[in-house]
Amino acid sequence: MKLTLQDRIALIYTSAGSQREVARRLGISHQKVGRILKTGQEGGYRPDSVALRDPILIAQIQRGFVDHQRIVRETARAQGLPYSESVPVFQKRLPIAVSKMVVDRRTGEMKRVFVKDPATGKQLFREGQRVQAPSIHWLSDKLRSSWIRAMYSTGKFAGATVQSLANFRAYFNRAERNMRGIKRTEKQKQWRAEMRERIKTKEAEAASMLVEVYTKTAPFDFPIDRVLKEIDKQLKQKHEPATGPEFDKTILAQSVLFQIDPRKPDETKPAKKKPQARRKAR
Repeated sequence: MKLTLQDRIALIYTSAGSQREVARRLGISHQKVGRILKTGQEGGYRPDSVALRDPILIAQIQRGFVDHQRIVRETARAQGLPYSESVPVFQKRLPIAVSKMVVDRRTGEMKRVFVKDPATGKQLFREGQRVQAPSIHWLSDKLRSSWIRAMYSTGKFAGATVQSLANFRAYFNRAERNMRGIKRTEKQKQWRAEMRERIKTKEAEAASMLVEVYTKTAPFDFPIDRVLKEIDKQLKQKHEPATGPEFDKTILAQSVLFQIDPRKPDETKPAKKKPQARRKAR
């Protein structure tokens, strides 16, 4: 897949996390980074702009892209994650709190307690089975789909969900319209009551409040074309109406969460040694 300058900077953004950090890595202004990311849109360069053909700029972006590939590759190797050379999106395992089962001396019952570092007294964490690809919102739909397709082909993951940052009131109102005439489950009724209470208690802020929303997990047991179609459908129907320029600070498809397939061996865990057969005495 041939990557444009816009594609390369969008990929670098996934490990950098901000336009200013991208700019620092490339040695250009963050305003220029923004204009390249918005190529073909309001506030961005025209696709045929002479500025995008500047050999010095092209060389700067290529050097930054190679460095980004190294960061993604090394992180993937250290955390036992797949790496795509053609679509290098930064991803990492999410930490999970370390806990253990202990016996309650008073009752004799088993209970789970969280483990703290004896040196610092702080909670201990370990790498979990959920993998997050943050800051992917500058990737084009085509590039995002190509990357998810690459991750699907590795067989490492059981499914994926996409997260957006949506306008709270717009998202709730859309959900209300879609549920008219439909009998709600107990879980849906509870969600509705909680959302109404949040709006009631923060009425003045409700119009501009932001909420993280997720697509339903798309299982990787189905063909990849069906998986991508389902993700795109949910983004279009549920996330897009509550995101966009008319809703300040909202972000469509901000990150992707993968669930590592528990049926597959975890590459970060040491392999169990096979018992060696006892040698016969001569």
